[in-house]
Amino acid sequence: MAAIGAGWALGLDWRSLCGFGSFVSDVQTAPGRFNLFSHRGATLIADYGHNADCDSALVCAIDNMPANDARSHQWCR
Repeated sequence: MAAIGAGWALGLDWRSLCGFGSFVSDVQTAPGRFNLFSHRGATLIADYGHNADCDSALVCAIDNMPANDARSHQWCR
């Protein structure tokens, strides 16, 4: 995503960035990088972010995910 943002900021033609569209954030291609799982109707996220910026980005992403009920977005500590 950073490479796409950098290319966009540099004014590269959007079609030249199309190859990034095939990126998949799954356990096989990017283990621990915002991997989504479904379990008993809940969406689980595995992300190995380990600093404040990663934590902030993760919280922002979760806040922008659709919530299905009042139990959504619960945190475990």
